[in-house]
Amino acid sequence: EEAISAQMGLRYTKSGLRGSLSGFYRYGFSIIDWTRESGSDQWLASNITNVVTAGFEVSLIKNWTNSFMNSAGVTYAFLDVSKKSDGLLSLYATDFLRHKATAFLANQHTEKLSIPIFIIIIIYLPTYGLVKSNFANLLDRILTYIEKKL
Repeated sequence: EEAISAQMGLRYTKSGLRGSLSGFYRYGFSIIDWTRESGSDQWLASNITNVVTAGFEVSLIKNWTNSFMNSAGVTYAFLDVSKKSDGLLSLYATDFLRHKATAFLANQHTEKLSIPIFIIIIIYLPTYGLVKSNFANLLDRILTYIEKKL
């Protein structure tokens, strides 16, 4: 696999408020993907898919010092993925979140325990399997974070 990537962004910070906007582009060639020629063929892993990924992310975070809540924020990301694989059917190359919005609140209970609360809104999702794996991954990350703080 090989890729060429570019990213550009802006960041604003002032008195506990932080905002950012960034755009990105990635051209990947000879990407490994599971492909097949027709619906009845076996899936084969090969380096034959070219994938173009472009998108942007915008976020706004507010921090407080003498408050029960330490921070709150929202993030929105847009992603567009297209592939070129000479008529082959692809299993993973275009399995992605097109729109994703996240909101969070975080507070500090003790010096070693901070509990962030995440609300994730998935606006478009091509497959159920991705929802299931993203939720399991998020839950695992939250539990690992809490264990490290204890």
